Amino acid sequence: LPFMSERRVVIVKESGAFEAKPGKLSELVEWMQDLPETTTLVWIESKVDKRSKMDKTVQKHGDIVEFKRLAENDLLTWIGQELKQKGIQMDRNTASYFLSLTGNDMVRIQMELEKLTSYAKEKGMITRPDVDSIVSITIENSIFKLTDHLGNQQPAAAYRIYRQLLQDNEPVQRIFYMMIRQFRLLYKASLMLGADRNAVAKELGVPSFAAGNYQNQARR
Repeated sequence: LPFMSERRVVIVKESGAFEAKPGKLSELVEWMQDLPETTTLVWIESKVDKRSKMDKTVQKHGDIVEFKRLAENDLLTWIGQELKQKGIQMDRNTASYFLSLTGNDMVRIQMELEKLTSYAKEKGMITRPDVDSIVSITIENSIFKLTDHLGNQQPAAAYRIYRQLLQDNEPVQRIFYMMIRQFRLLYKASLMLGADRNAVAKELGVPSFAAGNYQNQARR
């Protein structure tokens, strides 16, 4: 029941109640149909089976909203709006390159964008060298660059990245695993060189703006 308020909000995260076989949680289906009028119940789930009884129950008695990760064009538009408010420019190619380093995680994009805008505030322009200098590189991006250097027959540059990963205390086993994963993705991309970028992205499980990079690297 609510306390000193008309309603009470209850938030449930990652319960597993929306999976095909929720186990003991299946009893919640009956309970959900008799919620007090004063209760607003919010489920936050990353895995939802639309065939589950819980999903059908919520559809009947409430609302289901799916929050998908933004597509490349939406992310580029959002970045442009953020920069416009701060009076800073960045061309679309640079913005796409920026996204290739951050991925489509909005929290990371915003964090790295704040660093860039602080850095480029005086000159009012963000360039690709700025992105290379400021944006934190993940191990996935480091491995991508390493294999890119190998494709361009630049072993010394690839070795420098490998040494840097070791200096950053990345376990050798993890580096090896990530390299194997990268070459598997490149092999898949090599089989889809003539395919649409969105189809390649879906098959590889990567953002659409990264699919083109994988195809280009696979050609080499």
